Amino acid sequence: MVSTCDECGSHDLRRQHLYGLLVEECGLCGELQGDPAAVERVREIREAESLSVSPELVGLFTALEATGGIVVERSLSTAAGHSAPPAIYFALSRQPLEWLDRLARTLLIAGRRTSSLWIIEAVHQGRLWFVLRPRIAGTVITWAADLKLLRDALCRDSRLDWWQVGERNHLP
Repeated sequence: MVSTCDECGSHDLRRQHLYGLLVEECGLCGELQGDPAAVERVREIREAESLSVSPELVGLFTALEATGGIVVERSLSTAAGHSAPPAIYFALSRQPLEWLDRLARTLLIAGRRTSSLWIIEAVHQGRLWFVLRPRIAGTVITWAADLKLLRDALCRDSRLDWWQVGERNHLP
């Protein structure tokens, strides 16, 4: 049986190992398919290469944005995989105090397992941004491990009831 691309319907699919993961890639549109975890990991690695950051950092970007209220500024976010510590710049699309509260709680809970204390700072660079970064310098290896831990904690916590940010009730 010939495989068909889920995106464009092409039969020009190549089964290959990318970054040690087995996926199918469409020769026509470039769509990846196969095991969802493998496909997501290949996409993270490719995006990381295009941004010159570590794949773990891209994984955290994705987890932050999946919450629905946090918008990561990928062009400002830096490091991880380099000698400088990671710095994730983000804005809050609505109800900023509620989103900061949820994120800070996740950092507090995850902080029991991270090698560094991770903090949120407010900065102004033409507009108000928040920055998530380690407070104490570590190493590339410890930052990569911390980024994975933070991503996993955020994915877990954002599905819990206490993480949900409801619509505000406006008084008349």
